[in-house]
Amino acid sequence: MSLLRHNSSLSKQKNEMVSMYQQLNAKAMFFHTSLSVDKEKYQEQRAAGIDQRCAGDSQEVVRLVVQAMQFYERKLRDFYTHLSKTVVCRQRVMELLPKSKVRSPVSGSPDDESLLEENRTYESRLQSLLRDTIQESDSSMEADAEGVDVGERRAGFLQ
Repeated sequence: MSLLRHNSSLSKQKNEMVSMYQQLNAKAMFFHTSLSVDKEKYQEQRAAGIDQRCAGDSQEVVRLVVQAMQFYERKLRDFYTHLSKTVVCRQRVMELLPKSKVRSPVSGSPDDESLLEENRTYESRLQSLLRDTIQESDSSMEADAEGVDVGERRAGFLQ
């Protein structure tokens, strides 16, 4: 029984190695074909004198890189603005959460009326926080539309 398992294992490894060999061989053939095509294209360009780069080409590349960096910086600034707003909202919600009261077994269960009043207070605080957040968001959107950079106004928050 042991020999059968060993033989089966060896057959499986042989098949895997043959498969890997075929994959590597295909990659090598593709590489050689690609290399010869590139070599032919290079020789054609060299014969035609196209392989000399113009100053305008490099200026275009620099312009595109600068453009990409500006886009990245804008997105990063927007991300930090959003993150700071999220942190502020989280802090406000954490402040609003009722502090858990520990009651001793001697004092008995809390009375229903005090729990209801506590829940009403908590609900009104959350509603107030929601209104404030919506107003801030609306004013932030208006400021963005006017060209005011909200990220710079709130940059001090993260520091």
